[in-house]
Amino acid sequence: MNYMKYQFTVNKMSCEHCKGRVHDALLAINGVDKVDIDLGTGSVSVECSGEIGLDVFATAIEEEGYIFVWSN
Repeated sequence: MNYMKYQFTVNKMSCEHCKGRVHDALLAINGVDKVDIDLGTGSVSVECSGEIGLDVFATAIEEEGYIFVWSN
């Protein structure tokens, strides 16, 4: 199994409800096993059982009304 870990930022999360919406949207993506979010910084860590395109994460986050930021 090709295990992957992604780190990115989500802007516009301001409370635990926002954090929960982003968490649930990411966890609903096929192949995502674990999601950790630091509400204070907007930092998101996602562990997956395979490779997932960043566009998939971006779409899920933006559909919830938040802003996906990829910084390499």
